[in-house]
Amino acid sequence: MGLGPAQQYLAKYNNFVLPGYVQNEVFPSDMNITSHYSTYADGSLSEYTGLQNKMIQLRLKVWEQDFATCKDQVQLAATYLRSKRSGFGNLYIQDADKHYEAMVKTVQEENTAGKSVRIMEYQITFEARPWLISNATYTISGGTGTFDTDQVSRDLYDGGWTPATVLLTGTNITVSGYTDTGDFAGYISVSGAVTNLEIDSENYTATIAGVNKNSLMRSVDYALFVGPGKTHYAVTGATSCVISWENRWYL
Repeated sequence: MGLGPAQQYLAKYNNFVLPGYVQNEVFPSDMNITSHYSTYADGSLSEYTGLQNKMIQLRLKVWEQDFATCKDQVQLAATYLRSKRSGFGNLYIQDADKHYEAMVKTVQEENTAGKSVRIMEYQITFEARPWLISNATYTISGGTGTFDTDQVSRDLYDGGWTPATVLLTGTNITVSGYTDTGDFAGYISVSGAVTNLEIDSENYTATIAGVNKNSLMRSVDYALFVGPGKTHYAVTGATSCVISWENRWYL
């Protein structure tokens, strides 16, 4: 434990709490924009194609009894940060109930001549997917007819567009979604009778007990989303329709 007080601002990666105290954080949220140029036209027509991965920067300060111990703590932090052998790890910043999926790009230590020999800073750059993800899973359900996200009291504080997982039982099922503001939230159409058909909207997979059933999907772009605020779902042909998701925030 360092000389300073207990940490009040969480910084944790891959289940390791990072040594030191958070001093600064940077969270960009950049959109991909594609320009489509046309002959004999001034300017261009631009199209939004989704959010880019964000480069999150964190700067932390360690406070120890001597400079050698400061160096040891920064090296320990680097070990924590490189503990994920491949892919994205869970990054928690301030909030313990929501996280980014992030990969460590750089770790940089910093010390200024003449500064206290008991304090040292280090900076981390993460490449993170564009969204912050809730640890909790939310579930609503119904059958043929309509139901909505009021079942879990969802509002605008619960985040933005989120891909859902849908579990269906019935015959020739269709599910369509719309937000309270009229935005389309996706459409699913299933051929024939199914029991516990699981549809993953993010990965475009349809399975029963782990067996691929994409051949049952009538719509090529089958997916269902939960929109900002209230979302309504209209269902036909289902004896059971269960929709689940983890909230996402886009900053």
